[in-house]
Amino acid sequence: MDIDIRFDTQAAAASLLQGEEAYRERLIETLTRMSDDAHRQNRLHIFVDVAVWNLAGIAHMYGARGTGQIVRRFGEFLLTFEERIQAEREAEREREAGRKPQ
Repeated sequence: MDIDIRFDTQAAAASLLQGEEAYRERLIETLTRMSDDAHRQNRLHIFVDVAVWNLAGIAHMYGARGTGQIVRRFGEFLLTFEERIQAEREAEREREAGRKPQ
């Protein structure tokens, strides 16, 4: 009896990505819930302090390169938020002018 022990790299990669995506979703859900709770309790400053402390620890651990990547991603996320807000504003102006938003 032959046993096929070949490693299906595509299936493994897909499984890894699914695992990473599931982990990302759990983190988003958990951190969003915690942030919302802190906001409701008027303790958002505590949440921010703890989050920034953890990011600082990661930056310290990975040095200048890690810090640069954190700052770069932070900037990208801020731009994404701003682009979404701008798109929503433009869509609202289109609706107000009687045009269908694109």
